[in-house]
Amino acid sequence: MKIIHDLPKWAYIQALLSRGDRRVGKILMAAHRYQGNWSQTLRETSINPHFYVYRRRDLDEIFPWDFIDHGIPKENLKEEYLIAMKEAGIKVENAERIEHSA
Repeated sequence: MKIIHDLPKWAYIQALLSRGDRRVGKILMAAHRYQGNWSQTLRETSINPHFYVYRRRDLDEIFPWDFIDHGIPKENLKEEYLIAMKEAGIKVENAERIEHSA
């Protein structure tokens, strides 16, 4: 068996980029300016990356990728998510909140 894994710092950057809004573009520009040095980039920018990576999200929140029509209604995805959380024994606060962690 071969296991492929990523470093936690890259998972954090991936979460930041996937959950961020247009303000994260400033972080991307800084990463380019610092030649891909993400540690320096995150220190030098005034945007708090933890806001995007760790904050709680409403199930009805509009996500950056919601405009993509993949043929599955968002309501169905929410229902599947709630079923999966229930089966895993994870309580979803009022079934209206979702917590992401990296």
